[in-house]
Amino acid sequence: MEQLSAFFAELLDWAREGYEQINALQGLIIALYATSKMAYWSRVFVVAVSASIVHAIADFLLPAIVNDTAPNLPPILEGDYWKYLAVLYLGYVVLITLFYTVRRTLMK
Repeated sequence: MEQLSAFFAELLDWAREGYEQINALQGLIIALYATSKMAYWSRVFVVAVSASIVHAIADFLLPAIVNDTAPNLPPILEGDYWKYLAVLYLGYVVLITLFYTVRRTLMK
């Protein structure tokens, strides 16, 4: 029981960290667009994967566009980068679910 509680505590920490990661303008715009294209709540996990991929691509391209330099590839061989993507995914699941709930409530 103690191991299960520790697992859920760590999962909750990851969700909080992910929510903090996407609570910037870039993440909010991506989440709002993803929510507007979502038809059913059961698609939230697929839409969150798509939003995480778009976020990673934007992280890759935006500095190159703004600074007019060549883009640097993300460190895909490092474990911390994959943890960052997992945290982004959990953050998008939370935020898209919240936005979808608000949208459904206002549309009724």
